[in-house]
Amino acid sequence: LAIFDHIKKNPRTDFLVRCSYMEIYNECITDLLNPKRSNLKVLSSPKGGVYVAGVTEPLIANAAQAMAVLARGVGNRHVGETKMNEYSSRSHSIFRMVIESRERTEDSEGA
Repeated sequence: LAIFDHIKKNPRTDFLVRCSYMEIYNECITDLLNPKRSNLKVLSSPKGGVYVAGVTEPLIANAAQAMAVLARGVGNRHVGETKMNEYSSRSHSIFRMVIESRERTEDSEGA
């Protein structure tokens, strides 16, 4: 994932990367990283935009961790066989990666 190459090339910037993976199946949103969390709700943020309340968002430090999260979620998706495809998805999924950044200041360099 190119974002982690970019992070390595910018040592004067602090980055925080987190991701979530969810599924919409039969009009129900389920957290694919913690499938016990289902029937999640889409809410409006006071800062603007929308978010899914209660979804798991682990911090990610590198591409290998991001791929591991993706693989974990894929294993929890609803799938079934159809006439056209032996392994067909029965849902829609959303893999979301949030990247926050800020320039380092002299005060934060040693922290």
